[in-house]
Amino acid sequence: MARSFVADDSADNFTPLRKSLERVLTGLTGTGSQGIDVVRLWPEVVGPEIARHSSAVKFSQSCLYVVVGDPRWASELRHLGRQLIGRLNEAVGSNVVVDLKISVRRAPEID
Repeated sequence: MARSFVADDSADNFTPLRKSLERVLTGLTGTGSQGIDVVRLWPEVVGPEIARHSSAVKFSQSCLYVVVGDPRWASELRHLGRQLIGRLNEAVGSNVVVDLKISVRRAPEID
């Protein structure tokens, strides 16, 4: 039996795209769009000085992964960890960030 893919004219049969994406993201990350917001809001939340020296690269299982270019910045961000987590959670309106993982990745040298 062939399936019909003709849409019903009733608006009740359509799910808003945002709601569908939220369900998919929640299934993948456990946090929905808030996890994406945490990464996107990193520069705004931490301010221009820290943002120049760091990048939020991933959010998974309540942990935000941040990359810096210098070990001194890694140390500084670890020291500020609890404060940054609080500000991030406040920015997204939920306690989704529990931990920060800071790693150092130096830019390759160009000869």
